[in-house]
Amino acid sequence: MSWSSAFGGAEEVRDVYSAQPEFSAYGLSHWAVIALFVVGSVFLIFAGRRQTEVQARHLSRVLGGILAVIYGSAVLYSLSSPTLGGSVPLQLTDLATVSAIYALWSHRHWPFALTYYWGLVLSTQALISPALAGPDFPGYEFLVFWAIHLFVVWAAIYLTWGRRMRPTWRSYRLAVLVTLTWAIVTFIFNRVADTNYGFLNAKPSTASLLDLMGPWPVYLFSGMTIVFVIWALMTWPWERDGSLDKDAADQPMG
Repeated sequence: MSWSSAFGGAEEVRDVYSAQPEFSAYGLSHWAVIALFVVGSVFLIFAGRRQTEVQARHLSRVLGGILAVIYGSAVLYSLSSPTLGGSVPLQLTDLATVSAIYALWSHRHWPFALTYYWGLVLSTQALISPALAGPDFPGYEFLVFWAIHLFVVWAAIYLTWGRRMRPTWRSYRLAVLVTLTWAIVTFIFNRVADTNYGFLNAKPSTASLLDLMGPWPVYLFSGMTIVFVIWALMTWPWERDGSLDKDAADQPMG
């Protein structure tokens, strides 16, 4: 689901917020979101390290449930005025959100792995270069956009540094394989349907890190190469220090 396109299809909401200022990167609301992200991250790390298994299960499922409700409402809202270019859940954000929900609910290792790599590298880009074109706070699309991205990153942080789940090289291979599969499927869909999910067929209209990676299709290969190298560097320290929690490997919560 393309957030700007999906929300942009509901003209009645646009009319309501027509007099409201547009969101501006690194404006007051953006800095407020960044501050909220930092505070929430610190809280989840400290809380996660001090929780019993029962407490962790309850908090994880509350967080997962909240994220599921937010994401579900966003999907339903996009379907109220469906568009081919905005209502199909093909953004990597969609996959990361579903993975984060399941990882929080179950503590299984494979959804945690996807949440770890996608959340900490890709979802955090929203904090740096948000692809959000629409009304500023308290616009609906503003709230949903930031809620989803923050919760996905918070899920990765909480499970990794709060609950001490760890990625492995097997996790890395899974993330690379799933990401490449998504890219191929989504690229083909974009070509057939004349859409641009994942920005695989064109750069976003707003400024982003992709602007530093060359023209299309160069930025696709350079971007994926950089991401996969970063993911490898994010895996190596956990495997090297021998502190992997073996019990975290694909063990569901009771």
